[in-house]
Amino acid sequence: MKSWFDRKSTLGVGILFGALGIAPVAQAQFEPVVRGRPGEQHIQTRIGMSIQGGGGVTGFTRTSENDVTNIGGSWEARAVFGTRTILALEAAYVGSSRSLNAGPGAGAGLMGNGAEGTFRLNAPFLVNETLIEPFGFAGLGWSRYTLRELNQLQSAFTTRTSDNVATIPLGGGIAFGYRGFIFEARFTYRPTFDNDLALTANGGQTRLDSWNAGAMVGFEF
Repeated sequence: MKSWFDRKSTLGVGILFGALGIAPVAQAQFEPVVRGRPGEQHIQTRIGMSIQGGGGVTGFTRTSENDVTNIGGSWEARAVFGTRTILALEAAYVGSSRSLNAGPGAGAGLMGNGAEGTFRLNAPFLVNETLIEPFGFAGLGWSRYTLRELNQLQSAFTTRTSDNVATIPLGGGIAFGYRGFIFEARFTYRPTFDNDLALTANGGQTRLDSWNAGAMVGFEF
């Protein structure tokens, strides 16, 4: 009888110590865990992602187009997949608005709307929990340009009031991130192809190659 009680006591002590050993492990599994280095606590994905929007200024790069248009405004919404990695992808909506200031179309507006995707090369650094990230990018895009507010006389100088063009966005910039907020400044050059929209008096084919300087703010997760 005594040996039975001894075995039972030993078993009970073993179960008690086993429970005490398992409890901290189980508790740790259910408690929130901070991952990554200081400054990365808000990152919910392994690569870092951001959604951001903003605006800037834009103009054409060729003299003939600049002679008949003003510097315009631009806006965009952009998603970045890989804010904390060297290689990243971007997807964006881009828009612009300019006015014609000379020639038969003076006073009309030129509106652009489009989309683009780019490959991005990052150089991410963490300095006192702040992300500092120079980057460069290249990709492909599409934009639709539309001449607006043309009167009947102005419409006579062009046979097209809208045009779809292919673009190649190229450029670079720098991003700053802190505790989930992100700010970015970039410069973009966009060569275009398949331009059929006439902006000049001679009706010749217009090259809509453009530059854009802008800034964006958003959230990183």
